[in-house]
Parts: sequence; C-alpha cells; structure tokens
Amino acid sequence: MALNKKLKLFIFLILQFFIFSLNAQEKDEAQIKKQIEKLYLKKDIKGINLLINKNTFLDPEYALSALYKNIQLAQNEKDKENLLISTYLTLGSFWARQGNKTKAYESFVLGENYSRRINDQKRLGLLLGQANIIDEIPLKIEKYNEVIQILEEQKDTLNLIRTHLNLGFVYTSKFLNEKIPQKSNKDSAFSQYNQAQKLNRLFGNKEMTALLKYRKAEWELYYKNYSKASELLIESENLFTDLGLIQWKIYCLLT
Repeated sequence: MALNKKLKLFIFLILQFFIFSLNAQEKDEAQIKKQIEKLYLKKDIKGINLLINKNTFLDPEYALSALYKNIQLAQNEKDKENLLISTYLTLGSFWARQGNKTKAYESFVLGENYSRRINDQKRLGLLLGQANIIDEIPLKIEKYNEVIQILEEQKDTLNLIRTHLNLGFVYTSKFLNEKIPQKSNKDSAFSQYNQAQKLNRLFGNKEMTALLKYRKAEWELYYKNYSKASELLIESENLFTDLGLIQWKIYCLLT
C-alpha cells in the first residue's frame, strides 16, 4: 500500500509539472521559430539543427520541414559534408523521438556515410544513434562495440561506462528472451557490467553507480534472490533521487 501511495504521488507531481511545462513551451516555441528564421537569413544550418535538437517540443511538422530544407541548402554550400552530417544526425534523433526507428536508422546511416568520408568526430554520435534504435541484436552489438573502440581512443570514461552498461543490457535481454538461454550471453552481460564497474571505481560517477546497482538487481530478480534485489533497488532509488533522475526512480519503484 505504501508503494502505491508513493507511486501515485510521483505520478501526480509529474502531471503537474507536465501541465506547467506545456504552457511554458507554447510561449517558447514562437520564440524558437523566430530564432530559426533569423538563422536562415545567415544560412546558419548548424545553428538551426542545434535549436531543433535542443527544443524537442517544437511542432514535428515544422521541425521536419526545416530539416529537409537544411538538406537541400547544404548541397550548395562549400562545407557540404559537415552540414549534411549535422543535419542527418539531428534528423535521426528527430525520427527516434517520433518512434520511427526505420527512418531514424536510415538518417543515422546517411550521416555516417558522409562522416566516414571526412573522418568526422560526429561519427560517434551517429553510431550511438544507430545502436540505440535498431532491434536486430547482432547489429546492435556490432555498433556498440564500434562505439566502445572510439570512446577508448578518446579516453571518454563516462560515456565508455555508459556504453558498457548498455551493451550489458543488450546481452541480458538476449539471454532472458531466448527459448533456450545461452550461457555465453549471460557471461557477456556480466563481462560488460564488470568492465563498467571497474572503470567506475576510479571514475566514481554516482549515476553510473546507480545504473550498475539497478542492472545487478535485475539479475538478482532472475535468480529469485529477492532480498538482495530489494537492497540493490533501494540503493539505486536513493541515488537516483539525490541526482534528480525521477524517471529512473520510478523504474526502481516499478521493478
């Protein structure tokens, strides 16, 4: 009963926040559109992409029309490849938010093709976009491994930990959804989680610590170690609360 009361309170607070945000967004949207029109006068395609990416509340038809316009405009610019990479990355993120995985993947691939030609650093974001939205497990694993390699080269520890956790979850899901669970997938999942934990011992990021505890709790539930699972979920919930990550806090309550 206490859990249900807490959950109802969180849902009520989120609804109130949503109503408040919606009213504010209506005013902000008009201002953002004015900024975009000014950027068009300057032919600042990257600036427009940045605004669309940041302001996800923009009318989808307006945002999509602007992005297609940017693709056309980029064709005639000297910095064509970089402008197309930026636009396809934004377009892929747009389609992902709309729930259209096919078009999101197509956009990320188009952007990556241009990125490979000029060895652009945005290739990392394009690969991550593909990995996050594709459903085909072998390809998802391949993309995450490519991302890990790039992050290791860039010494980007935080995103490296996050990607190891994501890849561990892919192997976990694969194992749990198999008719005949393969031990190799379980071992691969734990290998990724252990690597994330090893990196985070030195890095000490609280969000990554909370995510690790949450992922481990999922396995404790699988093994029916309910006491240990509850302990890990409470610890991760407390960390998520301290960090203000309400969505993950709710996941902990619902797990």
